[in-house]
Amino acid sequence: MTVEVRFVGHLGNNLFQYALGRVLAEELGHALICVPPDERPGFDRVEKASGIQDRLSTLSAHFADVPLSLPGRQIEAPRLRHVLGDRLDWNGHGIDLGRLLRSGRDSRIVLRGYFQRTELYQPYRERIRRWFALPPQAGDLQPGPRDIVIHLRRSYDMRVLGRMLSLDFYEQVLETARFERVYVCGLGIDDTVRARLARFSPDYLDLDAPATLRLLQRARQIAIANSTFSWWGAWLSDAERIFFPRPVRGMWSADRPEIALEVPESRYHYIDEVALDATPVFTPDTTVRLVCRRTGNGGILQLLSPGAQPLAVAIEAAVLPFAEWLAARTAPFAADDWLDLDLPRQGMPRAFALLDALRQRGAIRCDERLLRAYLDTYGGARPGAVG
Repeated sequence: MTVEVRFVGHLGNNLFQYALGRVLAEELGHALICVPPDERPGFDRVEKASGIQDRLSTLSAHFADVPLSLPGRQIEAPRLRHVLGDRLDWNGHGIDLGRLLRSGRDSRIVLRGYFQRTELYQPYRERIRRWFALPPQAGDLQPGPRDIVIHLRRSYDMRVLGRMLSLDFYEQVLETARFERVYVCGLGIDDTVRARLARFSPDYLDLDAPATLRLLQRARQIAIANSTFSWWGAWLSDAERIFFPRPVRGMWSADRPEIALEVPESRYHYIDEVALDATPVFTPDTTVRLVCRRTGNGGILQLLSPGAQPLAVAIEAAVLPFAEWLAARTAPFAADDWLDLDLPRQGMPRAFALLDALRQRGAIRCDERLLRAYLDTYGGARPGAVG
């Protein structure tokens, strides 16, 4: 008669997991045990490079009432498991909470998933708000009633996974009304953001995760990213208007029905058909000509630069269509631009490894850390994949 929550991911994810586990524990009279998440080789490096390192297991003391264990009845077996990887047909979100409350009293309940469905939390909103309240700190900003807080999530992981919203969304929100002051916080505030939002004269805030949540909870108007962290800041707030994006595809779009985070409250304003960012991230150096030549077991990609000795990169068969596509490419491009090549599974990591080889040889310009994020996400390439 224990609820065991095995955390997955970072703070935004963990808040869903904790809230569900604690609701079950309190309703059933069970003990609650929270287990820190495991490291994920490869993508964990991407998240760290993105500035995403915060987890509830290390930040619980910042909240009003978030103990990572609670007393109650304990039992080891039988177990009711909702654990990613146990079943091929479970994606980590949907769960029959009513059935667990009816039948889980004499079982150990093990949770390891994402559980991103508003219906699980809305009936317990006031209770959860008390747990996750963040006491004010000296120096906290208090936005006024006509101010708006923009929360961005433009980090490497969002770009690599193809989830990053176009800045058009935030411009559209800011054009809907006259806001007295505009505050911008979150991840990925770069020169592009500053240029696009300059006409709104925003104040940019560099805040850690707890301070960002405190700001969102106190804001009266909020525009959120398609981010669980963003979602929690808005849902826990007393904001009168919350602008919520409905992307054209991917997370929070109609093609991911297992994730259902829209909130049945009049303060939420939904923006349809929000585009995802398609900014090119790789720029060919047009002074370097690429010539791809097929060989018996793959190919050779030659790099021809004026006044320099030719260079050559060995190409495996799995990435040969991509090498030929690159040789014909002169315009900047993004990772989605070659998806129609339909490379085999081993082709994607080798494609990014080839781009890295070309970057090192001066034929491609890009953000080296972003390219490393792609390599970490797709698992890199085997030794000898490129020469």
